Amino acid sequence: MLKPEVMLEYSKKYKLNLNDIVFVDDRLDVLRKAEELGITAYHPSSFIE
Repeated sequence: MLKPEVMLEYSKKYKLNLNDIVFVDDRLDVLRKAEELGITAYHPSSFIE
């Protein structure tokens, strides 16, 4: 199970809104999966100027 899938299950279990979750990872495949599941996702380079 990829991390975004785990996060989705966690949010369901604890009744968290996906709009309140932000995911940061350096793997593009994982970021894409998170976005497909409705989780806002960022690459660490998004925070570097």
